[in-house]
Amino acid sequence: MGNLNHQLPLARTIVFGIVGLFTLINFGLSIHIVHVGDRGRFVPDWAGLALATSIITLIALPVLFIIPIKRRNAIASFIAVELAVLWLLWILWLATGASIASLLGLNYCNGGFCSEVRALEAFSFLNWLLLMFYSFALLILSVTAHQRGRSGVWKSSVSEFDWNNSKPAVVGV
Repeated sequence: MGNLNHQLPLARTIVFGIVGLFTLINFGLSIHIVHVGDRGRFVPDWAGLALATSIITLIALPVLFIIPIKRRNAIASFIAVELAVLWLLWILWLATGASIASLLGLNYCNGGFCSEVRALEAFSFLNWLLLMFYSFALLILSVTAHQRGRSGVWKSSVSEFDWNNSKPAVVGV
């Protein structure tokens, strides 16, 4: 299985970095779409959802990433809190991508505004997939550790918990 004490924090950093990059792209696209729509006094609901989801993600991911580094045993560093926030984020990204997909359907478009909307849709679904797969992996590893008698997994951070130790232990209590 490898050294999860190194691989899981590395995977977390990579996922958070990619999602952060895709979120910045979505943020810019959704701001432009809202701005263009506002000139005509019509802002689509899905554009507002995309903007709100981008803002929430741009606030939540740095908090989840930096707090465990700066402060031990802070509530924001708990795996239980990280899972709850990540599940909320991937549900929001799924809702964003699905609302855009239901608007456009399978129609092909070329250039201009339509291409921006398609890019917004694509990056929303990519964020959803990345966050969902990482959160499911973290949940499975955490439940497995808990079943092995390591109930402190929920109150520890991803980088501090000893994922390789299969013996019962109390961590983060």
